[in-house]
Amino acid sequence: MAKRRSIQKKSRAPRPGTGSRKIKPPTAEELNKALAPIREARDAREALAVTVRPTIPPLSPDTVKSVLASVGLKLGELEKMAAMHRKELRALADERVRAAAGRSKSLQAFLDRQIAERRKAAQGLSELLPNTRYTVLDRPNGILTTGGLQLDHGRIQSYASWGKVRHQSALYDPTVRTLVFSYFWQNAIGADAVITADGYIVLNGVAQAIDAGGLWLFSHSHTTLTLSVQLSILDWPVTSQGSEIGYDETALYLDAYEDSWPASVGAFLTRNVFRGYDIRLPDIIVKAGQAKVFEVILRIESSVGDGSISVDFSTGEFQVMSPMLSIAITSLV
Repeated sequence: MAKRRSIQKKSRAPRPGTGSRKIKPPTAEELNKALAPIREARDAREALAVTVRPTIPPLSPDTVKSVLASVGLKLGELEKMAAMHRKELRALADERVRAAAGRSKSLQAFLDRQIAERRKAAQGLSELLPNTRYTVLDRPNGILTTGGLQLDHGRIQSYASWGKVRHQSALYDPTVRTLVFSYFWQNAIGADAVITADGYIVLNGVAQAIDAGGLWLFSHSHTTLTLSVQLSILDWPVTSQGSEIGYDETALYLDAYEDSWPASVGAFLTRNVFRGYDIRLPDIIVKAGQAKVFEVILRIESSVGDGSISVDFSTGEFQVMSPMLSIAITSLV
């Protein structure tokens, strides 16, 4: 995404009563109903952009047996050995997932300390600067999921809002799935303003991508999993055109692929995901009286070839948190 040019204009005092009509903050239901068409259109665009890797159609089992036999390879013995190693790898991967779940409480305690430090800094800034210049939104107006992602549980509370989600699949599906924390803010200072929006999202979970292995005479498909975090801005009330600006950062990318010939043991990739991410958008012009919806997003994208993927931000203390979002007015225009 191209970097936006900072606006350098001389600040002037707000004009009292200009564009200061207060807009009632929407409820979670109102947000979801109004923004659903825009979200669906965005997800549809992104699904069309998913890269599909072409592969050679697999040969029939009888053809594979015939070819292997012709070069002196014993199909049964090869598959038996591969299956044995595949079982060992799967057991090891599953043990890593269980171990990660067992550490979820201590990891969350570590993340909570980071959140507490950030909260203290944000509160200090809000006290140091007039609240017309720096505002901390300590809770979202709503939490939702898209793309059929399962929301096991969620809670909205000051500086500690969270959602629990999980997803797994063994089928190719380009659907983009998201967990969204929606924040509402209105420019009520009576003048057009340039702002910086600073979101914070904290991930505590585990992800896995598996290449199932098997007999490959030529090639087979990759299984990939991508987790990313985003900050998007939408107009409120929603217009027919809508507007959206986004910041995106990859939190995790897994590519499970093992191409040993002719018997592939497979690849079993497991990763802990625990970290806080600053997602910032500078130099956004918001007209006097205009309201915006800021969406702090966890995105899940996958391309399952010969294998499966799983994402768990729900078991035990696993969760996704959005503690706050701050708005800093950097200048008036």
